Amino acid sequence: MADVIKVNPITRVVKVEVGHKGPDGATGSQGPTGSAGPTGATGPAGPTGTTGAQGPQGSTGPTGSQGPIGLTGQTGATGAAGAQGAAGPQGDTGPAGATGPAGPTGPTGSAGATGSQGPAGPQGPAGDISSSDTDDLSEGSTNLYHTTARARAALSATGTGLSYNASTGAITSLSTDVVTLSTGISTNNVPKFGAGVVDTDFLKVSGTTVVGRSAAEVLSDIGAQAALTSPVTSPAMTGVSAGSITGVIKCSQSQYDAITPDANTLYVIV
Repeated sequence: MADVIKVNPITRVVKVEVGHKGPDGATGSQGPTGSAGPTGATGPAGPTGTTGAQGPQGSTGPTGSQGPIGLTGQTGATGAAGAQGAAGPQGDTGPAGATGPAGPTGPTGSAGATGSQGPAGPQGPAGDISSSDTDDLSEGSTNLYHTTARARAALSATGTGLSYNASTGAITSLSTDVVTLSTGISTNNVPKFGAGVVDTDFLKVSGTTVVGRSAAEVLSDIGAQAALTSPVTSPAMTGVSAGSITGVIKCSQSQYDAITPDANTLYVIV
């Protein structure tokens, strides 16, 4: 290990060799036990213990000896009189007395309480209503019949220039504004289609009118072929210089084989 010691005003480099730390020494043996010290003073008395529980109750002692015989009691009082004897037999029935006059008529008793209503009887068979109509059936309180007056009363009209007549049911617009939409190809214009446009046409804007073009007409408009043939002679490629063509031209293997390469053409097979 080397340490750098800085000594003002000059810094000197001094190499100091530091040795490694040696192992710890072995633990020494335990010394002899010292002699016992003097006995300490007696400590203060502890607190008084709690009172012990009460002991169980002692058993009953033996029965005492019998006492002396008591004196003879006095004579009792005279008993009560005996019960009355049974009645003698009944005598013969005397002759019937004469019938007395009829008593007056008693008052009329009050009316009895009305009994509870008996259970409802079974429903009778449905009647024939083929000769009846709604004129014969009273209107309920919830499901009401339709009337023209009720239908007109349930309608209303809200909005600028709208008027509703509940008596006639007519809704009238009082607005005199007329919205006019312009045709053309400008913003918010309505496109105007020319005659002869069908649902399979390509669309072309001619002036301010949209006209329909077939596939053949589109090829003619842009000067293209439906399929490339080799060599490409029609339409002629004009205004093309070396290195200015970008994109991909697809052709068949036979068409590719028929191409004669030159120094200014790069062909890439994909």
